[in-house]
Amino acid sequence: MERLTEQQTTLLKKMATARLQNELMKAGYQQETVMAWSREDLLAAYAEVLLKAGPAGVVMEEPTTETDPDLERARMEH
Repeated sequence: MERLTEQQTTLLKKMATARLQNELMKAGYQQETVMAWSREDLLAAYAEVLLKAGPAGVVMEEPTTETDPDLERARMEH
């Protein structure tokens, strides 16, 4: 994890364990293996996935909570 950017490290540490497991399974790891790992193992494995993916690979972003007021109004009217 030391080779990740500070932003990637921060976002990685904020990820829920279940999401880490899901992302690793998407990356090709077996479910039984992923479910048996500790959180530290999950973090290390996903950090490796991020590093192998490179800059154009997996994009980690903070979830946004901004909504379009017009869209929200239309949703509420519906």
